[in-house]
Amino acid sequence: MAMEAQRLLRLERSLFSVWMYWLTGGRQRDEFRATLAEVETALAQNTDGPFFLGRDVTMVDCMFAPFLERMAASLLYFKGFQFRVAPGVPTDYPAINAWFDAMETRESYQLTKSDYYTHCWDLPPQLGGCVYEKGGEPFEQA
Repeated sequence: MAMEAQRLLRLERSLFSVWMYWLTGGRQRDEFRATLAEVETALAQNTDGPFFLGRDVTMVDCMFAPFLERMAASLLYFKGFQFRVAPGVPTDYPAINAWFDAMETRESYQLTKSDYYTHCWDLPPQLGGCVYEKGGEPFEQA
């Protein structure tokens, strides 16, 4: 399990990296989607539970949580790319959404998670700006 945790933590860093490139420079969109698909596969392959290493939350989930949360908010707002959907809505990322749903049942997660609005407004000053794409306009205007 330790080796799998290390592999997943490397995947988290890869996802973070391509997200930053896409969000702040408009590059790496396809690489982000491919890496997010790897995250989806990792979660889908685990049949023991909705979390990265099974039925229990581990440090791997704690490392992914704040960044997947920020990615879901910022990519919708700045790029129009949605991977977090309401329950029952079709998606290319059902395992990621099941993971979010499971995380949101935990009081510890509820007490620490932020909201989309805060993420979209606090990321640009922290990162030196985010690059808007046409697909994000409806969400920016909302």
